[in-house]
Amino acid sequence: MLNDGRKSLLAHAEKLQALRVLVEVGGFRRAAAQLGQSPSALSQSIATLERHVGQALVVRGSVVRATPRGELVLSRVGPALDAILAIDEPKEARSLPRTKLRLGAYESIAIYALPELLARLSARHPSLVVAIRTGRSGTLAQLVRRGELEAALLIENDLVGKLEVDVLARDQLGLWTSLRVPTTRTTTYAGLAPGADGLPRFYRRFVRGMGLPARAFIECDSFEALRMMAVRGVAPAVLPRRVALRTAGELRQVPPTRAGVVESGEHAICLVSRAGVNAAVREVVAGELRAVLG
Repeated sequence: MLNDGRKSLLAHAEKLQALRVLVEVGGFRRAAAQLGQSPSALSQSIATLERHVGQALVVRGSVVRATPRGELVLSRVGPALDAILAIDEPKEARSLPRTKLRLGAYESIAIYALPELLARLSARHPSLVVAIRTGRSGTLAQLVRRGELEAALLIENDLVGKLEVDVLARDQLGLWTSLRVPTTRTTTYAGLAPGADGLPRFYRRFVRGMGLPARAFIECDSFEALRMMAVRGVAPAVLPRRVALRTAGELRQVPPTRAGVVESGEHAICLVSRAGVNAAVREVVAGELRAVLG
């Protein structure tokens, strides 16, 4: 039961919604960006609620979480907040300014993630206009750094650390071959062609860990094309797991050629952006991409 701050709380629906978003995303910076306010303003809103209730509502730390009292408050006010937001839904659509976002994406993600992303943004944030450019991750990161793109969806590379980064999901490399080809040990494979920035470090480590030659027998800059080479039995291909599993029932993963190799080729899928990009826009896009990528 809430104490005698009950009447005051009824007048603070926006602060209660801010509390709910904060607990959902687990951090003041991300929650503030999603709400379109500064972290200090959000902190003041939470402190105001805590004074009304007379107890702490969140535990502040690297990951913010609700206290038992905070969970109780949210469980009781949740239905009322949902009703208020439903009535005022046009306001949610106006939460983002009229903005054109130039977004890059590497091919194997663009093919299946972007259609759903654009559908979600169109339905929920019609004020956001998105222009898409595809390319290799290193090239896209350079375009973001030069200001030719506001943001890009890519796999980690040496340039990522110099940009604002949101890690959305993770993937891992494997050596995949057609089910039509007998199981044999091979050092002939199809792999990623070096770009202007070389090859990602996680890719090089994986190739070494598998005992494969540094240079592939067939080189290509498209994981989608490499996947089809593997499916048709041209050669085993080094592929991200998400790409390989699109051809369910036609590919199998080749085990390491050396005992004791535990090289997974694990890597991050990131949204990178340059300084000065609207934080609320970046957080909205990052959140929708997390939902799409699962």
